[in-house]
Amino acid sequence: MAKKENNTIDFKGIIQKLLSYWMFFLVSVSICYIAARVYLHYTTATYRAATTILIKDDTKSLGLEESSLFNENKKVGNELALIKSYDLVEKTINQLDFDVSYYHKGDIKDVELYHKNPFTVLLDSGAHHHGPIYIDFKSPTTFQLRIGEKNVINEIYAVNTPIHSNGLNFTIVCDSLNQHRPVNYNVYFIIHKHEQLVQQYTNYMGIARAGKEAPGIVELSIMGTVPEKLVAFLNTHTQTYIKSGIDEKNITAINTIRFIDEQLGEVSKSLNSAETDLESFRKKHKVMDISSSAEGIKANLDDLEKQKSMELLKAKYYEYLYAYLRQDKNLSEVIAPHVMGIDDNLLTELISELIALNNERNVIMRSSTTKNPYLKELDGKIAHTKESLLESIRNVISTAQITLNDLNQRLAKYETQLSFLPQNERTLVDIQRRFNLNDNIYNYLLQKRAESGIAKASNIAQCKVVDAAKIFNVGMVGPNGNLIRSLALLIGFLVPIGFIIVREVLNNKVMTKDDVIRNTNIPILGVIGNTNTKENNLVVLNRPKSAISEAFRSIRINLQYLAPDKEHKIILVTSSVSGEGKSFFSTNLASIMALSGKKTLLIGADLRKPKLFTDFGLDNTVGLSSWLINAVKLDDVIFKTQQENLFILPAGPIPPNPAELLSAAKLDELAAAVQKDFDYIIVDTSPIGLVSDSHMLMKYSHVNLYIIRHSVTEIKLLDRLNDLYEEKKIKNLAIVVNDLKEKSGTFGYGYGYGYGYGYGYGYYEEDKRNTSFLKKFISKLPFRKK
Repeated sequence: MAKKENNTIDFKGIIQKLLSYWMFFLVSVSICYIAARVYLHYTTATYRAATTILIKDDTKSLGLEESSLFNENKKVGNELALIKSYDLVEKTINQLDFDVSYYHKGDIKDVELYHKNPFTVLLDSGAHHHGPIYIDFKSPTTFQLRIGEKNVINEIYAVNTPIHSNGLNFTIVCDSLNQHRPVNYNVYFIIHKHEQLVQQYTNYMGIARAGKEAPGIVELSIMGTVPEKLVAFLNTHTQTYIKSGIDEKNITAINTIRFIDEQLGEVSKSLNSAETDLESFRKKHKVMDISSSAEGIKANLDDLEKQKSMELLKAKYYEYLYAYLRQDKNLSEVIAPHVMGIDDNLLTELISELIALNNERNVIMRSSTTKNPYLKELDGKIAHTKESLLESIRNVISTAQITLNDLNQRLAKYETQLSFLPQNERTLVDIQRRFNLNDNIYNYLLQKRAESGIAKASNIAQCKVVDAAKIFNVGMVGPNGNLIRSLALLIGFLVPIGFIIVREVLNNKVMTKDDVIRNTNIPILGVIGNTNTKENNLVVLNRPKSAISEAFRSIRINLQYLAPDKEHKIILVTSSVSGEGKSFFSTNLASIMALSGKKTLLIGADLRKPKLFTDFGLDNTVGLSSWLINAVKLDDVIFKTQQENLFILPAGPIPPNPAELLSAAKLDELAAAVQKDFDYIIVDTSPIGLVSDSHMLMKYSHVNLYIIRHSVTEIKLLDRLNDLYEEKKIKNLAIVVNDLKEKSGTFGYGYGYGYGYGYGYGYYEEDKRNTSFLKKFISKLPFRKK
């Protein structure tokens, strides 16, 4: 038979289903919340410190003339990579005392001490990573060390004395040796591996731009567990970055000054020599001036010599530049052409381009590897630009040589004219020419050196600190107490919901009346709630005014509409499997019939496992099985109970062949006899899903009641019942939903009783129930065993 389709979602029922597990929700939420509080209590807080700096996109020229060699344009993006580079962070770490961390051993968690440590560890050059190292003072001036919790070094050490044993290379320094120093500080320290420490701060540092409105404003931040350390690192790191920028700008000026100084040294010697010779010649020959004709020749020679000296100076620069490029030195340190008075746009442009490419490569290398495809492309551009620059220098050197040859030829003409002058005059002119030449070159170099010195002194930082890191601005970022507590509450709710959903999805038992309605078209005669009695199954007789009794009265009324033409009705009670409440239902149905004044017989037809006799105090020595084998008369096995109008025919001793006994023709005699004397005959039979006994008895019954028990009957068992109903193999069939719990009441039945059985079902074993508080609590859990 097709199952009924019902796509309506019962939200109210779902909510009340969840509310029925309120105790489980309470326990789950409490456990999760307590776990969150414990986690927050034991977890070390994480803080975030930040500083803001301004990075200029373009810088001013550092020389007296505009040049991109003393100071090239730097993009903010490149500067960000520089700030977070390993090399710069290492320079910062080298200035701080972070290589050793001190901790106070606590009962709950260890706390790092920064500038609050009672002693200081001074590392020697051979010190390496260790930790943790515990220090146990034996006196104010002596101590023992433990590597880890238990590895004690027996040797006694003294404070302020270098330690070079057991693989240790450091000194424990105490500020004072006063005798009142406490012996047990409960402090240990860790010597960090320098490379790992630098990498740690590099990784933990974050950089973010302020936005398009202020592209040069950058926030530098870092996270850690000690606010004082974070502030110290950020402020030191920004100063390191500023200093590195200034140092980088000064490199070119310093190299230029060094080159000029070398030239000045050589010129100075020549100038001193010429000056000495001139002074000696004048004293010896008493000659102070030269003739007008010699003066004219000398003027022309001075002018040509000056041009030649400048060309020679340029040639020396070209040779320096050519050798510098061939040696693959740092291109950022190359001397600018204009410093030496060279005005060559192509040469200047190529050097500027080569320096820019080299700087870009250096920035990329700080955050990438040689396998970076863009780096390979950049290397190609650098090689091509360098080759172009070298070719340009070779051309310039050739041109300079041509100029020098021309100057030498012109000098030779005037020297020929000079040879016609008197000897003393000619010698004086030569000495003055040499003196004037060296003096002019010397003054020129002094001027260029002064210009370079001014350029060096005028270098300013390309960035400045807008807002330094401050301890009162450090904020805690983790653990987020509010978030963790909220998540704990959420998880506390979701865990029970998840268990309940899984339980409901995996559950294959009838849990509600709607489960029955959805899976069969067989009419439901009534619903019996849950009862908590442990005495016996006589609930109706013992508590006639209870809600359970009312439920049976409702069923008694509904039975009037089944087989209404029968004055004496035989009602057969069965189920799918044992433990679904057939005997309980049969006993109380018979009791309610008897209370209404109807003469009622309760027959125990379950010959395999009889139960009915126990509730009425019978010994079951004789019964139905005895009568079926003709061992007794019918009147001898029908017993009157204490309740008026209620009689019982127990099953009797268990026979070896119950199926054969129930198939005997003697049952026809029984059916005819009992219908004469009784208004209602209630027959308690074996489960229809296990044995065939019930089928043999159904030919005598006028009404067949099928018991379905909440959380016991499997839904799939209804398929067999549907087939029997559809094939009309069972007449006047109706369903009774038994033992429906109060918490399921909103899912489709109208009885909110709150009772529960105490009787023991189970065809092969008894179902022992316990109503202790623990059992009640467990019964509310969604994963309890059914």
